[in-house]
Amino acid sequence: MEKDIQDRRPIRARETRWATAAERYLRRKGYTPNAISLFSILFAALGALCFLIVWRCDSVLLQRGAIDRWRARYSGPFTLQPA
Repeated sequence: MEKDIQDRRPIRARETRWATAAERYLRRKGYTPNAISLFSILFAALGALCFLIVWRCDSVLLQRGAIDRWRARYSGPFTLQPA
């Protein structure tokens, strides 16, 4: 096992306090490195899904003119306008 750790590419983020604390916690709970990698893929897919939902909602709101109405309503004398 020690050889596997030495063969890994050095990444400074692995030595941060939060990463080592999370690693210790997950190791105590019995998670394997493979399971942690699979969870990271799951969370990355969830994040991508959130971006797609926001992008889709934004385009639907643009088509309906809701964003333009919101900008017209809240753009007053205190907003910065380009010169």
